[in-house]
Amino acid sequence: MSEELRSHAVVISPHQDDAAISLGDHLLKYPPGNVHVVNIFTHSNSHMLAGVSDDPDVVSPIRAAEDQRVADQFRYNFTDLGLSDSEIRGTEWNDHDAPIDPDVLQQAADRIAGHLGHHSLDLYIPAGFGLHPDHYLALLACSRLSLIHI
Repeated sequence: MSEELRSHAVVISPHQDDAAISLGDHLLKYPPGNVHVVNIFTHSNSHMLAGVSDDPDVVSPIRAAEDQRVADQFRYNFTDLGLSDSEIRGTEWNDHDAPIDPDVLQQAADRIAGHLGHHSLDLYIPAGFGLHPDHYLALLACSRLSLIHI
């Protein structure tokens, strides 16, 4: 069975690495430049680099540069929405215990809405559930925009 793809795709990605990790090979099926990744939680202090501080103003540009290199390899473009990730918000990883901040949820939905075109496209939400509150918020924001129904 062959999969029929539309000409364009949008990926609503909780974090910068989620699109390539979850969908990298699949994204290569689209013509170069026809995939746009919208990274939601990109103000981050999370990294594994020796000698680098945990200051989000230091870490976030490093992660954006990493994502640019990955995007070049997987032939997509991306936008970082700049919302603070869960660690900066003081939220634990287990979304069963983490409170849902309605303001963060609305900000995510509003910013996502600004990046959806009106043409026919395939929509992906990688890792939109699980034990990470940012992934759960991405799923809820897309549901709020009636992009999916949960």
